[in-house]
Amino acid sequence: MKHTDAIDGYIVSHIDKESDYLKSLYRDTHVKLLRPRMASGHLQGRMLKMFVRMINPSQILEIGTYSGYSALCLAEGLKEGGMLHTFEINDEQEDFTRPWLENSPYGDKVKFYIGDALEMVPSMDIVFDLAFIDGDKRKYVEYFEMVMSKLSTGGYIIADNTLWDGHVLEEPHSNDYQTIGIKKFNDMRVLMFGWEFPPHIAGGLGTASYGLTRGLASQSDVKVLFVVPKAYGDEDQSVVSLIGANTVPVAFKKVRFNYFMKEVEKIEVFSKLVPYTDPEDFWKITRGEVSETDVLVKTNKQGKVDFTGSYGATLMDEIHKYSVVAQVIASEQEFDIIHAHDWLAYPAGIAAKAVSGKPLVIHVHATDFDRSGGNVNPVVYNMEKEGMDAADKIITVSNLTRDIVISKYNIDPGKVETVYNAVEPLHHSELDIPE
Repeated sequence: MKHTDAIDGYIVSHIDKESDYLKSLYRDTHVKLLRPRMASGHLQGRMLKMFVRMINPSQILEIGTYSGYSALCLAEGLKEGGMLHTFEINDEQEDFTRPWLENSPYGDKVKFYIGDALEMVPSMDIVFDLAFIDGDKRKYVEYFEMVMSKLSTGGYIIADNTLWDGHVLEEPHSNDYQTIGIKKFNDMRVLMFGWEFPPHIAGGLGTASYGLTRGLASQSDVKVLFVVPKAYGDEDQSVVSLIGANTVPVAFKKVRFNYFMKEVEKIEVFSKLVPYTDPEDFWKITRGEVSETDVLVKTNKQGKVDFTGSYGATLMDEIHKYSVVAQVIASEQEFDIIHAHDWLAYPAGIAAKAVSGKPLVIHVHATDFDRSGGNVNPVVYNMEKEGMDAADKIITVSNLTRDIVISKYNIDPGKVETVYNAVEPLHHSELDIPE
């Protein structure tokens, strides 16, 4: 007997007993179904019920019903009026599972769907308070991204099998797609767009971006790819992989916009710069609404775009060029989520989302109402508004900024969260006061 088996037995002897109905379902699962170990079982079932009682959700999403054991445990914990929506992609499972769900004491709290949750859930007019991911391990990242767009503010996600019998500690074979999928899910990769990074132009925006990056990188399962218009080569890359847009070849690169379903080619134009002619044309380009297949941008002889990385007279042109390079970066890098810092980087974030289909988070450090004292620049305001509309989630640095975003830009309060800037703690040596 393995030591873990003994521990499991000890835990089971100290928790609620398994009901006769669940016990019969578990036995029937082992008698009649292939791969019965996929059923949750008594210990996990009690944990799921406990989580539901603690979180107190009204709507639960479950991806991967199998025999229905976990669904019944989730439903058991639901409050009066709550509902569980559980999805099973294997239609051959329906004849076994549906009767067990419908004839259970919690049948009125369960809606059972046969089909692909990735295709069905996005069209449902439901906001979920809790999601339990236990489907195809190869698609865990896709499930996560889909669930994030359907989750209530402060909602919870529980994912099963994230240790995968210890296989996450091993280097998976190239055809072990389930382990590869689990490891990708466990290791979050953030594609972050900023405008400055210390030690260059180390103002408030650069300092805040650097601090946030360090905070994220301190989590062992988070990797950050930080993009700036111009990299100098002397930036601190101990906690981040820094990409300078000025170092990325864009000549003759093709990317496909998942959202707009069209291919866009970046071509070299040595002799003439063809930027946007007015704000309307600029936004058509950054949204990917191009009339032909070409977006024209000037490159140097290495096929790269030159940036000053400053706030000079060519700022609007550089923002446009930044969004063009962002499309190429997003098509060549692997990442799970996009994070764009302040209005300068919003077009780049929008372009990366259009190419990849990944969720976009924008970070509002300040709005033009803060910078201008209320006399806003209409071009900047439109950029900010476009970024906020395109974002899946908005982070503001204060409740005051959150109120401005909601009231002045007409943004749904449900997608705006306040996250205060942190304070870097002093080292003990810095606290020593000389005598």
